Amino acid sequence: MKNALFYVTTLILTFTSLVLAYYIFANTFQTEKPLFNYTATSYLYKDVQVTFLGENYSVRTRYVPVQEEAKNYGRGADLGKVLAEGIDLLGGTDSDKFYSIDTEYLISSLHLPFAIGSVNNVQIDSNNYLKNCSTSTYDLKFNVEKLTSDLHENEVSLSLDQYLTNPDQLGLMALCEEYKSERIKVAAMLDPYFENVDSYLNYSLTTKKFEIADLVKTKQKFQEFSDEFTASVVDPSYEEVNGSIYILSSYENGYALDVDQTIENLQFYLSGVSQGFNIETYSIKPQALNLGKPVYDFSNEIARGETRIELVRNGFANYVIQFADFGLYEVHNHIIQPGEEFSFLKVIQPKNGLTKSGFPIDGGICNSTTTIFRAALEAGLPITERYYHYKNVPSYDWPYQMNIVDSAYFTDPKVDLKFKNDSNYPILIRFEKTQKDGFQYNTVKFLSDKNFVKRSVQLTNWKKWNEYSPTQFEASFDRVVYESGVEISRDNFYSRYLD
Repeated sequence: MKNALFYVTTLILTFTSLVLAYYIFANTFQTEKPLFNYTATSYLYKDVQVTFLGENYSVRTRYVPVQEEAKNYGRGADLGKVLAEGIDLLGGTDSDKFYSIDTEYLISSLHLPFAIGSVNNVQIDSNNYLKNCSTSTYDLKFNVEKLTSDLHENEVSLSLDQYLTNPDQLGLMALCEEYKSERIKVAAMLDPYFENVDSYLNYSLTTKKFEIADLVKTKQKFQEFSDEFTASVVDPSYEEVNGSIYILSSYENGYALDVDQTIENLQFYLSGVSQGFNIETYSIKPQALNLGKPVYDFSNEIARGETRIELVRNGFANYVIQFADFGLYEVHNHIIQPGEEFSFLKVIQPKNGLTKSGFPIDGGICNSTTTIFRAALEAGLPITERYYHYKNVPSYDWPYQMNIVDSAYFTDPKVDLKFKNDSNYPILIRFEKTQKDGFQYNTVKFLSDKNFVKRSVQLTNWKKWNEYSPTQFEASFDRVVYESGVEISRDNFYSRYLD
């Protein structure tokens, strides 16, 4: 009995001494080296089936060595821990438990349409604006210990959703999907003006709409488009007549960027009041239209009549030129109203050999009626009264192919020139003259509104018969008038010259 007790006591003392020796040895001389077969630079891999956010993935999972835990296994001040772990080491420990799952590697293997990280993650600020959705980065956190433990238990199929420790991020992801859907529509409309709408707009979770983030910054951005949306005024030539402004040439309004209205348009679009967005401009009128006086638009030259008179006739200055000028001075700036019939006699109001302005009437005034007749002819206006000369006038041989395009005038008995303004716009008569190459060129222009549709006139079917001499014959020509490509009238003009 005493021997048995001795042997048991000796065995216990020996075991205790060994454990104590091992404890001293392990904790003194091998503190940097694990007490079992462990490599701190190797990885473990396992193929698993993963479900995450409703999608199924087949991935390879990587485990990262946890070196500190391995180094401390079997060591420490807790004798019971050292004994238990020492017994485990003697039995050959499972080194897999000293590896932790590499969450980043696992997530990257899923090829998700977003990133996971804690930098620039999605947030809702104090004004209930959703921030950083455009980065597609979410602060998803997982219970790595449980995930590692379950995988160590040889589970090869698991749902990552169950390991999320902050599932509230899933709600942010759903909000960001709404944001992205709205952003696609907004960006499609605004990309021509903003290189990045997120730099100028906030997404409100209250209204589920985008709003202007910084009004000053947005105004400055639109101001950059100022040159692109600005055009200078093209001023017309004009003349003030009897307190009214006659516009005599084409003009163009200018325009400039209206930043404030453009901002308002953007706000209307973002709030859903309007379906689209456009840059707003305001019109700038030519100065002539801002004089506070009645304005008549005669910027459209619809026709002109031309004649020429030689400056020297039979070796002397051609005195008839002045009488041609007098008649044309009287019709200069005369307006023929829509539906009105023009009468040369009515306009010049001859009395006692003088016009209404006191100009003398004499030979050469027929140049006035001929020049006006040619303008009315080329304008396609209905000629209601016209007389040819009994004598063929040499100076009328230009510019037509036959010297028969003339119109006579006489005070008593009355020989008049009449035609009708059958358009919807007033017509202004303007007289101009130039001298060159031995001739005075008289020009009568018919001017009307910019919206007046010009007519196309063809003078054709020129004929001459009973030609007894170069100045004794009968002749005629036809006129065909077209408007917008459609024939609207056809008439004939006859002349008979006896000398």
